[in-house]
Amino acid sequence: METLGACLGSRIALSVIPILPNLSPLILLIPGLCLSFLAALFSLRKPGTRRALGILLWRQKLALLFCLAVALTSVAFVRYAPPEQSPSTTQPKVVARNWPMHRGGPLRQGATGVQQGPIQGGRQWAFRPGDQFYASAAADSRFLYTVGCRNDRGRIFCLESQSGSVVWSCAPTHYAATFSSPVITDDFLVVGEGLHHTRTARVVCVDLRPGREGTIAWTLRTNSHVECTPVIHNERVYVAAGDDGIYCLRLTPKLGGKPRVIWHRAGGDYPDAETSLILHEGLLYLGLGVGGQSLCVLDAHSGREKTRLQMPFPVFSPPSIHREKLYFGMGQGDYVTPHRDLAGQVCCLDLATLTIDWTLKTPGTVLGAVTVVLAANDENSSEMFWLACGCSDGTLLLLNPQGQIVEQIDTHSPILGSPASTGNHLYIVNNSGNVMGLNVPTLEPFWQFDLTPSQRQVSSPILHNGHLFVGTETEGFVSLGVPPPTSGILWPGRLGGAGAAGNPHRQPLPKSTRVQWKHGGKNLITAPIAAAADQIIVPFARGERSGIEMLAIGSDTTRPRVRWFAPSTDGVTQSPVISGDCVLFVDGQPGAARRQLRCFDRETGDRLWTRPLHATGALTVDPDAVYVPQRERVLACIDLQGKPRWTQTLGEMKHGVATTAELILATVTKPPALVLLDRPTGAILWEIELKAPPVATASVHRNQILAATQQGLELRSLVDGRLLNFLEDPEGLTTDLYADGRRFVYVNRRGELVSGDMRSMDVQYRLPGATAGFAPLATDQRVVFFGHDRFLRLERPFSGEPTLWCALSDIGPLSSPPVCHRGCVYVGVQGEGLVALSEEP
Repeated sequence: METLGACLGSRIALSVIPILPNLSPLILLIPGLCLSFLAALFSLRKPGTRRALGILLWRQKLALLFCLAVALTSVAFVRYAPPEQSPSTTQPKVVARNWPMHRGGPLRQGATGVQQGPIQGGRQWAFRPGDQFYASAAADSRFLYTVGCRNDRGRIFCLESQSGSVVWSCAPTHYAATFSSPVITDDFLVVGEGLHHTRTARVVCVDLRPGREGTIAWTLRTNSHVECTPVIHNERVYVAAGDDGIYCLRLTPKLGGKPRVIWHRAGGDYPDAETSLILHEGLLYLGLGVGGQSLCVLDAHSGREKTRLQMPFPVFSPPSIHREKLYFGMGQGDYVTPHRDLAGQVCCLDLATLTIDWTLKTPGTVLGAVTVVLAANDENSSEMFWLACGCSDGTLLLLNPQGQIVEQIDTHSPILGSPASTGNHLYIVNNSGNVMGLNVPTLEPFWQFDLTPSQRQVSSPILHNGHLFVGTETEGFVSLGVPPPTSGILWPGRLGGAGAAGNPHRQPLPKSTRVQWKHGGKNLITAPIAAAADQIIVPFARGERSGIEMLAIGSDTTRPRVRWFAPSTDGVTQSPVISGDCVLFVDGQPGAARRQLRCFDRETGDRLWTRPLHATGALTVDPDAVYVPQRERVLACIDLQGKPRWTQTLGEMKHGVATTAELILATVTKPPALVLLDRPTGAILWEIELKAPPVATASVHRNQILAATQQGLELRSLVDGRLLNFLEDPEGLTTDLYADGRRFVYVNRRGELVSGDMRSMDVQYRLPGATAGFAPLATDQRVVFFGHDRFLRLERPFSGEPTLWCALSDIGPLSSPPVCHRGCVYVGVQGEGLVALSEEP
């Protein structure tokens, strides 16, 4: 076993002062001792000497037996008793370990607990480039566990997640290259052995207890390969062993390190049993591959088969479970020949009746898991979820719980592994080495990174501490990306950024609301608020408290608490922005001479820095910079410490910009144009003229741009700006619109609420009664818009007459557009300040 302590020991030698006599006399004694020993051995040749020695030993038999017993007891104690923990032990005494099955849990998300995924950045480190890592990693609160191989020999590694340094590594004798992924509990790691051609592979258990980390606890040799990822449940290990069937083992070994088999189902009844298992309510679910083509259900306690459902294709996809439904994929392809037959299928099994609920034909084989994505959705985020799976033809599918395709994208290369998911983000890796971070449910990329293409990208990504980790065939085991700043807090611009229209996180809108509280009195609010976690930032344009104020809303929405206030003589007339711990705003009116860009600490309200400038348009912020349209038709990029990065002359700008990981899209008012810039340098990549002046920041959706102008909507290519489609609206737009990559919703100058398909630009409905100048709030299930003195709502399928959502006739006209945050809607109202609308009890 290789340990970090051993590595350190080779570098640091402790000084020892020898307390010995002079060695010269001792060396002279050695020949004499050797001659004495040889003389004693020679004397044993005489029969009398041997007889006398035997009599002596017999007379002392009790004493000799006692000494032998003491010696054996000491050896056993040294072998099995926990050693004393030294202060320099690599791993901490308490490490939370819970990754008991493939992908970490029954949702197959490749993440456990509340994890964040990366939003930008590249390779952080690579471990053992050139080695092959087919397995998908497991993780605990601090470390990563994976299996790599070189020259057909495998090894199990424990790595420190931040640096990629080896904590320990181990392997049983002649451990073969391995496909199986490790699983862990508090005290043990269990993993299989071998690839498909391997025979007599083993199930391997590694000790993780303090002082024994990385020692082999036991192995069980089978009569086939063990590509299956085991499941640990209630001190038992369940694992499929190819053509040797299914094993149930005790997690802890017998005395002497021998494995304990509880039951074994022979391979003749379970051919090609390779799929990762799942256990639920005492039942074990197993897919069979070539020759089996079925889903088997066994009693986990006894191993007795309860039922077997025949399938049209081999089942290699690890099943996932959510809300008493089991989801799994299948197809004719495999990891070596994924293109063998592009036909595939996804199935949903009702666990109460063990019958098929629905099936969906897929454009290719589904080899990875069907990942359950618990993203915030429509009415109730705790009730709604998505299903994501990759296909061997390169298609990524996003399904609703009824098995209908909500969205799909073509990644142009086979997807053999499982997606990883956390919140509204989904991550995949395909055979071309394309790593993609995608928003749910639109599947719009927000982050991309390219690894070296490989013949097979078998390892699936996992998420841990804000990074993505994945094994490769050529680049080793890699760490990719960086997490969002400070718990992912980002409010990039007006109304939450381009296309967000006041609901950037697609939070569900209440069915009906009432006024929950009012704050600020006669202080006028003309710009929308910014929001982060349990905080909202309120911009006051004028009144007794002109400036910005941070309110803590917490769980008690009836009593907002003022955390801090930053006064401004000229008031704040444009929306503040938030990035991590920074709140930024520009005071005064657009174009005024005395304007300043100010940065405050979000938690304390301390001023971090100020910078004088002549801002003409709205601010936009990303995780490490703020973008400010200025006089002289200049766009300035300033880092979050207040230092200028670059400037670029573009034209007159009244709106913010849209940002991606590498690009900046600027919406120029005069002359009307879109300009694409390189984010790090500000270099212009292309510039294209718009048909009419823009009324809002253009939004980016995958490789397309949607621009709202005074004459309608323009759909353009992100690659070169060329016009792809155009929706002419004689009334034109007046303000921000909602756009999510699939549909758009806006209010035109006539006061019509207009919605349509973003790809085709077909209008789906056009309703009168809205007030021009106020953007609508929208989700997949509901649209809320302002009309005269009330908010109205329209329900899916968005037909019929709108109904009352909230009456405002008693409190006054709106002064700022609505923003949805944490179940409440916040609006500025003349004479009342900020008004919070929450769901009626």
